[in-house]
Amino acid sequence: SQAAHGVSVVYIRENFWGQWSLEQCSQNRRITVNTEVEFSGPVASSDLLKNPADNVPRGTVNNCGSGPTPWGTYITCEENFNGYFGSTTGEIGGFDDLQDEAYARYGFGAGGAGYGWHNFDPRFDLSNPDYANESNRFGWCVEIDPFDGSKKAVKRTALGRFKHEAAAIKELDDGRIAVFMGDDQRGDYCYKYESNSPWRSYMPWGMSPLDDGKLYVARFDEGTDAGDGKGFGEWIELTCNNPAIFDAGLTSQDLVLTYARLAADAVGATPMDRPEWSTIGTKGELYWTRPNNDRKDDGQGAVSEVNPIFENRDGYIIRTTDLSPTTFEWSVFILARNT
Repeated sequence: SQAAHGVSVVYIRENFWGQWSLEQCSQNRRITVNTEVEFSGPVASSDLLKNPADNVPRGTVNNCGSGPTPWGTYITCEENFNGYFGSTTGEIGGFDDLQDEAYARYGFGAGGAGYGWHNFDPRFDLSNPDYANESNRFGWCVEIDPFDGSKKAVKRTALGRFKHEAAAIKELDDGRIAVFMGDDQRGDYCYKYESNSPWRSYMPWGMSPLDDGKLYVARFDEGTDAGDGKGFGEWIELTCNNPAIFDAGLTSQDLVLTYARLAADAVGATPMDRPEWSTIGTKGELYWTRPNNDRKDDGQGAVSEVNPIFENRDGYIIRTTDLSPTTFEWSVFILARNT
């Protein structure tokens, strides 16, 4: 089961007749749950990623949406990572109060999602103190270089930890990059990361623009004309220097990024109807899909001008355009409804 999860890198070729075939290539490979990986960015050296067992970080799971980078690599996103963990005792956590709060917020449970790995692999046993932080090693954006099999997959922690669906990467006018990401769960949020410098300036030094930047979460404000499906919003930086985040117990940036959902909760981000796939339009605008949410009566989101349907069963698309690093305008681009 573990060998079946992860990412494949394959070389395919189209012949003269339009037929595709898999070709033998030294770069063809699998990156599975047990493949050694690296961490980079602000959380890389944090104790939040260390286990008493001192085991090497391995694996990527539940890889969902993705995005190519301007420098030729590939970002794959770890989505419902919580379901792979369970408990052999029926109890979870108890090692750290903040982590216990995060367990609830990210949806961890003693039974997991039915994979049963915790019964055979102690890494995925939430009651095993030797692997107390193993769950913190999942839920990240993972960068893969498809053209160099000698490089490990890298988990870019500056992009935050949540149920990533996709990574839409845009080169800004000044050469910096922005990465737009949805947290694909009912009632969760839209995020953006911006590098601090132009991406090309990092490359000669062997650095990554995905390690040096700011992470934001979106607040969608109501429009000036009620019911017109348009409005403005604010990108709120997720930093421990924000008093609301600090007071929530996220007193250092590694805590903010590892428990990004808790940080976003603290600053009043707008709950959305499953922020799923996103892509960049021809004029630089963003399109965010919202596939469904029929559980608002369970407290998973709320009706608002940007989430206009109580039982959203058929989805809609929101369009946003950044006006500055911290402000944007939004509109309902397509509203689907089965009548």
